[in-house]
Order: sequence, then C-alpha cells, then structure tokens
Amino acid sequence: MALWVVLVGGYCAILNITVISVALPDIEADLGGSIDVDWVATAFLVGVVFGLPATGWLADRFGRKTVYSACVVIFGIGSLLCAWAPDMPLLVAGRFVQGTGGGALIPVGMTIVLEAFPPDKRGTAMGLWGIGTAGAPAAGPVVGGWLVTSVGWRAIFVVFVVLAVLALVFALALLPSSGYRQRRRFDALGWAMASSAAVLAVFAVRQAPALGSTSPILWAMAAAVVVLSLWLVVRSLKVSDPIIDFRMFGNWTFNLTVALTAFINVAQYARVNFLAVELQTVRGFDAQYVGLLLAPAAIGVALTGPLGGRLTDRVGARTPVIWGLVAIVVSMWMFATLRTDTPTWEIALALVLQGCGIGLANMPVTVASMNSLPQRYVAQGSAITNLTGQFSAAAGAAVFGALLVAQVGNATGEGVPARTAQEAFNNLFLTAFWVAVVGLAVAFLLPGKRKYAILRRLRADEAAVETSAQS
Repeated sequence: MALWVVLVGGYCAILNITVISVALPDIEADLGGSIDVDWVATAFLVGVVFGLPATGWLADRFGRKTVYSACVVIFGIGSLLCAWAPDMPLLVAGRFVQGTGGGALIPVGMTIVLEAFPPDKRGTAMGLWGIGTAGAPAAGPVVGGWLVTSVGWRAIFVVFVVLAVLALVFALALLPSSGYRQRRRFDALGWAMASSAAVLAVFAVRQAPALGSTSPILWAMAAAVVVLSLWLVVRSLKVSDPIIDFRMFGNWTFNLTVALTAFINVAQYARVNFLAVELQTVRGFDAQYVGLLLAPAAIGVALTGPLGGRLTDRVGARTPVIWGLVAIVVSMWMFATLRTDTPTWEIALALVLQGCGIGLANMPVTVASMNSLPQRYVAQGSAITNLTGQFSAAAGAAVFGALLVAQVGNATGEGVPARTAQEAFNNLFLTAFWVAVVGLAVAFLLPGKRKYAILRRLRADEAAVETSAQS
C-alpha cells in the first residue's frame, strides 16, 4: 500500500513540471504583467531546490510519514494559491510554494518505498513506481493540453488541489510510521549554503540566455555558486552532523548513478521541453493535438518500467540501464534527423522507443544508487539524486534554449522558414544525442550481477540489524 500511496504524490510533483509547459501562452495572455511568464516554470524549480537540501534531515528526524504528509499539505496550499491567483506575482509565489512541498515528495516517497521492500525486491517495487514518476513527464503535455483547451489553465491547479487532498488522506491512513530515524542537530548554516548555491545555480542557468555569456551578473552568480559549493563540501567534512554528508560521494557506484541521472534527465527533458515546441512551430499543430501526439512516450515507460525493475532484481542494474540508454540514443538520433514532412507515425515510434528506454534505465539507476549506500545515507542520497535530476534538466533546457537562440534568434523557432526552424531543432536534438551516448558509455561501468548481489546482501544485513534494534 505504501508504494501506491506515495506514487500519487510523486506523480503530482513530476507531472507539475511538464503539465504547465503547454499552458504558458494562455497564462501570459490572461495575466500578463511585469513578470515574464517563464518565471511560472522557474519559480517551481526554485522552490524545489530551496527545500531539497533539508529533506534528508527532516525525514530522519521526524519520520518519513510525517514529512511526506506535511509536503503534501504545502503542495496543496501552493496549488490552491495558483488556482486563485489574480495576477502574475501571486501565481509565481504559488508556484514557489508548490515547488517547496512537491520537490520533497519524490525523495521522501522514494525512501518510503525502498524501506518498505527488502533489497532483492526493490527493483520490482521501483519499476512500478517508475510507471508514475518516469511516465509523468510524458503525460504532462497530454493532460495540460486537454485541460487548457477544454476548460482553461486554472483547471490544472484545481486538479492538483484535489489530488493533494486525496494523497493526504491516503498518507495519513495507510503509510507506515516505521523507518530509519536519527536525532541529530540541524545544520542551519549548511542548509543556508546549500539552498543558496542551488537557487543561484537555477537562476544562472535559467537566465543565461537572456543575460548573455558576457554578463557580469551571470559570472557573479556562477562565482558565488562555486564558492558556496566548495565551502559547503569542506565544511561538511569537518562538522559532525552536516546537512549533506559529502562522504557518501566516496562511493564509486553512487557517483556513477548520480552522473547517469544527469545524462538521462538532460536527454529526456530535451524531448519534453522542445519537441512540443517544434511540432507547434514547424508544423502548426495546436496544444491538444501535440499533447496527444506525445502520449506514446508514456506508453513506452508503462511497458518497460516494471521490466527494468525485475531485471534489476535478477541481474543487477547494468544490463537494463545499458539497453535503456541504447533505446534513448536511437530515439534521439531519430529526433535529430526529422524533416518537415516526416510522417507523424515515425515521430510516435521515436517517442515509444524513448519511453521504453526511460522505463528500462531510470528506476534501475535509482535502485543501484540507493542499494550502494548505507542506511544512514539513504534519505540524503535520495535528495541528492533528485536535486541532480532537477538541476540537470534545467541546465540542459537553458543550454538547448541558447542553441536555438543562436541559430534562429529566439527559443521557439518562430518567425523563420519551417525548414530553417527544423534544422535548428535537429541540431538541438543532435546535442542531446551525444549527451545520451556519453551516458551509455558510463553505464558500462556500473557493477555487474555478482558485485550487485554483494551490495544487496550488505543492505539486507543492515535492514535486519535495524529491524532488531527497533524491536
């Protein structure tokens, strides 16, 4: 039951990232104002990275169920504020509140699922979890396009309010109160440094196209991120209870999975953020039709997500991750070679293929990441993995957007001949193709079946000791 309960909250949090993309033009037309509509998306991400560094400490200190339920409440309040917002500033504020609560739902929910299943069943459990969390980015444009076209953009947030209420009821009634607990001092300075670095990094990557590469403001933010990050790492190794214990990065397998998370998210969100724009700009499709056309990616995830989890339990993470990235690489090449007259069935085939690749690769990487860490690091490691995914997606979107601006003068391809816009988008996806190729090479370094079995036994022994201690 824990798996299905946290899946609702996790699905809402990730769906929230992509569902809004097709609503931005309508929001801008309705609210306008002095704040650029891009801040509707940026504010959510800022809220996510603001709260994530403290997630591990909160979950260890107050318990997974308590923190998860509190995050659902915060997410629901933010959704209600967005649905009511009479102007752009209040909508942006609501998105920040949404991000603060929603961003923590994924790592805390993931931790609950991992602790609810023994190490040799975690792959299967996370495969089912992945149907929602990996499928949500693909479903976002479909749901958003239908709601915006049929009802209006505010309906998106009303739906999230209803889902938040349901998620809270289920969480309070069904989630277990057990799980790893540790009373330790809250590292307020460490949290302030980590949050400041993360927020500044998001501002830098999101505003880089507008500021330009020579902007003193951009370089000042980049320098501040570097200084804060280095200070945070050095301090983490000296204090007894750091907000983020960077000693976990001494684990080679964990480092590989963090890198793979970044590569997979850059590739996935290149498609999520820019293929819909390409189809609307180059082919003139409306938002609802584009949403339906992008739906096959979610079907691919649903087909292979459970399979990737089961394979991880049987043979380790390396095999499903490699084959998943092969599918992602091939699909990226197909996106990079589209023509203005490419049949829509070929686009749908590429989407199914990428969805299958995401389903095979995403959750095995997560399971390998968490099984590589001792129990005391699981909540922190989950937060770091999710922070990496969020930031890499944002950084990739900023870089790809800058590539489009450099080629056609804007980030949508509008105002130029269709053939020119098509070529610009193809260059974007060619860059994402090479990112996926690097990820594929890294996947070969993951532990094989024998070493992965050793890691599982270590985690099983730790779980047995923890259970005995609680008894």
